Amino acid sequence: MHLDKAEHGPTDAEYAQVNSQLKQKSASQVTTKVATKSEAQSKSTAEVDSHAQAQWGFLKNIVNIDRFFSSGAEDRKSSGLSQ
Repeated sequence: MHLDKAEHGPTDAEYAQVNSQLKQKSASQVTTKVATKSEAQSKSTAEVDSHAQAQWGFLKNIVNIDRFFSSGAEDRKSSGLSQ
C-alpha cells in the first residue's frame, strides 16, 4: 500500500510557513529577552549610582563638619599663642 503525501500530511509549503513563523516567534522572544535584560541592567546601574551618590553625600558632610569644627579651634590656638 502506497500513501500519497499530499493526501496524508503537510506539504513542503506548509512546512516552510510553519518554519518561518517559528523563526519570527523565536526572534521576537530573543528581542524581548534582550530588552528585558537591558532594562534590568539600567535599573541596577541607576540603583548603584544613587547608592554611591548617597554615600558620597554622607562622606562630604563628614568632611565639611570636620573642617567646620577644626578650622575655628586651630585659628584661636594660633592667635592666642602669638599674643
